[in-house]
Amino acid sequence: MCGLTRSRWSLLECGKRIPSEVEKRSISNSFQLGPVFYSPPGAKKKLLNQAQCLMPPRRVFLPHQDRPTQVRVRACLRAYPDLTNRLISKITTRVDGDLCEHFSHLVCCDSKLEALHLLHLLSLGGDPGLWAPAEFGHTYRPIVDCRGYKETGARPRPGIFLFDTWYFFQVSFKANTLIRVDLLCWKQGWSVLEINGFGHDASLDHLRGRELGLPVTYIDESKLLGMVEKGLSSRAA
Repeated sequence: MCGLTRSRWSLLECGKRIPSEVEKRSISNSFQLGPVFYSPPGAKKKLLNQAQCLMPPRRVFLPHQDRPTQVRVRACLRAYPDLTNRLISKITTRVDGDLCEHFSHLVCCDSKLEALHLLHLLSLGGDPGLWAPAEFGHTYRPIVDCRGYKETGARPRPGIFLFDTWYFFQVSFKANTLIRVDLLCWKQGWSVLEINGFGHDASLDHLRGRELGLPVTYIDESKLLGMVEKGLSSRAA
């Protein structure tokens, strides 16, 4: 009816090709549709890009580090040389190994165990990126900069996505006092993961979840080492 081949019609119908002016007139005349409108290619992407250009830029937020991440990794190498070297080997063989190394320098780790967990997530294939926690959902207490108490939840920060979960290291909350958690996690809701090393005082742990209004999971050194070993074994298999 329109003078189009079956394959051409299929491509137009699926949105894989754009009809020419002649084809638009033929389709309109054949089906008595009146003027035929077809969305320009990449319209949605262009609208998104235009909106982003008109919005004020959001600066990336990097939590304060008292020691660079590589210092924590070196502490891992001294304490757990075999595990750490195997983790690093897994990460460096990734296609984006250089990007993972750059990303690791941006992440704030407060202990060698946190650095070990960072390497563990990346070795399992976790995707590094920059996300704003507020884009997932709001928290009971505001996310702030630990030094200036300015709210930072709407600013992108380093995170890792793995197994339907997002992980953010060293996140600070403004409560009656400043509360800084090891990892803030999102999986259909917010939760906190605390990695307790040698000398940790567990007497106030129960207050942390109450103050934050979030479920808190605690793991100690032995459990973390077991998780890392299990992850390396499963990847090898």
